Amino acid sequence: MIPIFEQVSGKSQGLGHDDFKRRFKEICEEHLRENRARIFAFVFYDMTHDTVREALKSAEGFRRLDETSGKDVSLFYLHDRAVEKYWNDFNQRFLEALKIKGQAEPPCMVVFKFEDDSFVDGMIFPLDYENKDAVTVANDMVHFLRSTIEVINKEGDVSALAALPAAAMKLIGLSKFGEYLARM
Repeated sequence: MIPIFEQVSGKSQGLGHDDFKRRFKEICEEHLRENRARIFAFVFYDMTHDTVREALKSAEGFRRLDETSGKDVSLFYLHDRAVEKYWNDFNQRFLEALKIKGQAEPPCMVVFKFEDDSFVDGMIFPLDYENKDAVTVANDMVHFLRSTIEVINKEGDVSALAALPAAAMKLIGLSKFGEYLARM
């Protein structure tokens, strides 16, 4: 998992939106070039989504998602202290950069491809932040990531991600995603 903030002389340095977007694209290009990932994912949440934060930290979500992603997925998230004051603006701008603004609301996980300097074929998985059980939320994220990797591995490349129908682009929950996978 890749927390996004720059370290300069041992201190966190904030990036403006354009600098962040440029740096994020550089990271995606590097991971593709070095075969560190075939697709990318981003966990969007804010400081009010305590269950999601707890799922990532205390429910071993970070470790489990990192183990699951392997060399298939580079999974990004915002370090909560890096954008404490600006999380809502950042989330909205980055959802727009992924071309899914208005289709997704935090907390969610978005899986996407990066091709020709663009983010394409985003697939949205809403996170149930009202579920007060952090372990369940962590399990849901891991299951979604595993299921996505299984789908792309059936094709041997990332073309399966683009082939997912628009109806699957906004998932209401794991049960619907599971039903969709069963029909494939």
